[in-house]
Amino acid sequence: MNKAELYYQIALAQYQEQYRRSAGFDARAGSMLAVAATLAGIGAVILKDFSGPSTLSVCTGAVTVLLALAFIAAAGCAIYGLQPRQWSVKPDPSDLAGHLHSPEYEEAGLTEWIGDGLAESVAFNEKLLITKGLAVRAAAICVGVMAVLVIGLAVTVNVG
Repeated sequence: MNKAELYYQIALAQYQEQYRRSAGFDARAGSMLAVAATLAGIGAVILKDFSGPSTLSVCTGAVTVLLALAFIAAAGCAIYGLQPRQWSVKPDPSDLAGHLHSPEYEEAGLTEWIGDGLAESVAFNEKLLITKGLAVRAAAICVGVMAVLVIGLAVTVNVG
């Protein structure tokens, strides 16, 4: 294997790893959204036994409002993490087609050029993955807060 082929293989492996990480973040974001919705539903079931606003204690009301806010934050972060982004895919297929038929590029030169495109994509996509990862982590934190609030809601309903 020559240097250009090695460079190409490494750049391709990094690009494929990024794609796997992106898919993993998407799966986690979807899971966070589902868990947040489930916890919100559990909170609603806990509250259904109340006959009206007069039976809602101040503590229970506060926990309910916090639970709703935590759900909005969790859902917002998860959806932001799922948003499609302008994923870099280089080299451009039309450029590649032109280079394939060009006498200017030998096989090693073409392999290196493709590796350069992949390396450029890896650098660009890493920024997108950082943003996506932060959104998913924020959603997970919000879901954790929601779980604590659902427990708090159950306690305040039973005590109140």
